[in-house]
Amino acid sequence: MNIVSSCYDYALVGILAVVKRLLNLFQIIAPILCIVSLSITFIQLVRDPDNNKLIKKVKNSIIALFMVFFVPVIVNVVLGALGETTSISSCWELAGNVHMNSTYIPIDDRSKTSILYDPDMYLTGNVKVLKELVYYSQGNYPNDLFCSGENTIANSGCGAVSFAMIASSYVHPSYNPPTVARWFCSNKYSLSDGGLHENAVMSKDTLDNFGLTGEALFNKTGQNDKNYGTEYNSIEGSRILRAVNSGKSVMFGMPGHWAVAGPNIQCSSDKIYLYNPSRPTSNGCYSPEELFNYTYNYNNRCRTANWCGWDVAISLSSS
Repeated sequence: MNIVSSCYDYALVGILAVVKRLLNLFQIIAPILCIVSLSITFIQLVRDPDNNKLIKKVKNSIIALFMVFFVPVIVNVVLGALGETTSISSCWELAGNVHMNSTYIPIDDRSKTSILYDPDMYLTGNVKVLKELVYYSQGNYPNDLFCSGENTIANSGCGAVSFAMIASSYVHPSYNPPTVARWFCSNKYSLSDGGLHENAVMSKDTLDNFGLTGEALFNKTGQNDKNYGTEYNSIEGSRILRAVNSGKSVMFGMPGHWAVAGPNIQCSSDKIYLYNPSRPTSNGCYSPEELFNYTYNYNNRCRTANWCGWDVAISLSSS
């Protein structure tokens, strides 16, 4: 039985829960005080057996002890005997199960989900909130071919491995790098140099196949004539941080490499965790600007003088 549906009133839930807890506390403390008082009175009465005031005090203490012990029991029995025909009796029966520190009173029709970094944030969908992602290192797959030629997951599969971290974390552990790589290769999503095409991640076929939902936070691929990526862009950084703090993970690209910015319980709310498929030792908490500076001209792979930073970022989560 749900206490909210039984009580019909959120204020009544809180009031009865507090009353019941105070009553339970009273049942513990009051008898102890009565017994201590009664013991002191008995000692005094032994010393002065003819003192009528002490005799009367003993009688009153015994009556008080009886009331302290039985009155709460009587209240519980009476309210319980009323059955579920009255909302107050149903409330009373369930009030002891309410945890006041975590009571949640909904203010609209959205479900509230516990967010890793900010408990007061809401999610509009059924996002699976994770403490961390499954991590894969592409170096562990030197014998797994990536599409055509001599390309392997170890030397060319950073995109497939990055996507696999997210898919296996949010959806199913069977979505490992070889499985993801086969999907992308069979659907011709690889680039001529063996990398993963940007359209692969946002393809409806890909998202549907792996049970994910995606949103492009920014995509400047093919616009390197706009002199982007040479300086940190706070708007782009904020978008990545906001996505991670809302329970999602972000697969982001830079010239010649893919990586993941995702949740990790080690990080504070102003930092995101880097899951780098090619360099496990670089994994850790970064502010968005620190992350940009670290990945800038990654492995000296600037394709042109003005194409050295982030070119695409896609937030992904369970659909």
